[in-house]
Amino acid sequence: MQKKFVRREVLRLVAGGGAVALAGCLGGSDEGTTDDVVTQSPASTGDDATETATATPTASETATPEPNPSATAWAQAYGDAANSGFAAEGNATTGVVRWTAKLDGRLQAPPVVFGDRLFTVAGKTLAAHARGDGSEQWTRTFGATLEHAAACTDETLLVAADKLYALEPATGKTRWESGVGAGPRTDLTVHDGVVYFGAADSKVYGLRVADGEQVARSALFPHGGVQTPAVDDSGVVVTASDEVTGLNKRGAQQWDHETESTVNAPPTIAGDVVYAGTSDGDLRCLDRSTGSKRWSVSFESSILTPPSVSDEGVFVVAGQTLHCVDPESGDVRWSQRVDDATLTAPSHAPGIVYVGSAGHRVFALDAANGETLWSKKTGHPIVVAPVLVADDLYVGTSDGTLYTFE
Repeated sequence: MQKKFVRREVLRLVAGGGAVALAGCLGGSDEGTTDDVVTQSPASTGDDATETATATPTASETATPEPNPSATAWAQAYGDAANSGFAAEGNATTGVVRWTAKLDGRLQAPPVVFGDRLFTVAGKTLAAHARGDGSEQWTRTFGATLEHAAACTDETLLVAADKLYALEPATGKTRWESGVGAGPRTDLTVHDGVVYFGAADSKVYGLRVADGEQVARSALFPHGGVQTPAVDDSGVVVTASDEVTGLNKRGAQQWDHETESTVNAPPTIAGDVVYAGTSDGDLRCLDRSTGSKRWSVSFESSILTPPSVSDEGVFVVAGQTLHCVDPESGDVRWSQRVDDATLTAPSHAPGIVYVGSAGHRVFALDAANGETLWSKKTGHPIVVAPVLVADDLYVGTSDGTLYTFE
């Protein structure tokens, strides 16, 4: 097959990346309804945001650090830099509503959680909430709709707006901002002190979290469609148009795999393999080092969200059905038609898989056989993937209501 494009643009490395450990994003609610039925120079810094964003912090500017926040973190869109959608600890076993909070607009992306704080993007507003009861700690309004999940690292909250903003988690105050690539157009992925994202100029960038300096840039993906990167110690994996591409930490291409059909979902890295789903319903398992195909399995409907992966299996949504696939062989262990409406990306913890539905329900299914353990009705369609931290499951609906289930 003739190659559609070649990416050989010379990478310009501005600065080396620094290591940042997850440590510091720590910490009015209304009743809902539920029932059983840059440029390549360093980023700009300063106390004030640009004219497109206005900070309105309402909380104290000091916070007591969480003793062990890594045990209570879902710090980026799909849980971790690999996009695994897996929480190693905790489970929401009852489906009982703990609290609800009404947000300022439609929830556009999954919330992110670290320590005692939960951060949401809804409409043009970023908000920090207390995990315990959902109470609002501070808000910040931007000049455009926030469509992508934030990310949290050591003492820094990263936000994808018209630019990339680095904020103080306790107050929402700007630390630095960067307009590289004309701004982020994907969720943010943080690994080893660097934040990676697909930008409006159809390239992938990496900026150092500490100061916003650019440390990585890919060549152009001329057909666009760049999805949220997955990152590990070996580098970056990104899907765009009809390709899955491996990059090194500076953004140079290492390998490229053509899928022959559009990939509309981010990839997931799991050890020495990468998983990617296509619009024709093909789930592919690729070698992490070379991009060569190890196996593939086809479903009747398009795969539009990343799979959630652990030793228990590869959990993937195709249409209204959740499938569990054996990670070694690609054999389908079970398939469960969950609802008659569109499903969100799955998330899971040991023994339980969670998925939301546009049919106004959230489901908890047995990871071993797909049987429904519990389901709860919400007032409106669920539009973002469930987020699990400790024993709390966070679910957002189209009217801007955030539910917390136990």
